[in-house]
Amino acid sequence: MPKVSDAYREARRDEIARAAMRRLGSQGFARTTMSDIIEESGMSAGAIYSHFASKAEIAQHVARLTVGTKVEELIDLATSAQPPLDPVQIISFVLGAAQEAGIPPTLLLQVWAEATVDAGVREIVVETVERLRGAYGAAIEPWLEAKGRQTDAASVQSVVDTMIGLSQGFIVKSALFGRDDPMAYLSGVAELLR
Repeated sequence: MPKVSDAYREARRDEIARAAMRRLGSQGFARTTMSDIIEESGMSAGAIYSHFASKAEIAQHVARLTVGTKVEELIDLATSAQPPLDPVQIISFVLGAAQEAGIPPTLLLQVWAEATVDAGVREIVVETVERLRGAYGAAIEPWLEAKGRQTDAASVQSVVDTMIGLSQGFIVKSALFGRDDPMAYLSGVAELLR
């Protein structure tokens, strides 16, 4: 039997993840079963289970795939931008990344709700938010320095926590009310804080 390459294995995992996202997006997280994902993918159960043991594992793969790439892009962009990226630019970059990846806000909200009752899903959410927290911290520090603000760990984390909260607020608002323009939302926040 020929050996399967890592690239082929990763391509299959990504294909399964895309199928899962389509089904999760149309049926919701709680109502989607592994059987649904198998059906959506057009693959056999054995093919799916050889890559992922559960729906939570697929969700973890999707989170790492989408957040991981964007985290690196954000850090690269933020460390080279002149003038430094401001909070609105940083948050809109991340919110736009979720839209580009085709992750509906309703699905994110469902995953967060599931995280309150499922330890495996909670682990995925915490890991993803911690990666995002690190990226926000690295991205906002040059702006804080340029503005002459404190850049000690506690001060940066306070700003990052606010940025995370604003991001989550946008996702909740979009999921419930269907408004999905990050810049309009963040412009309103900036106007409010003026």
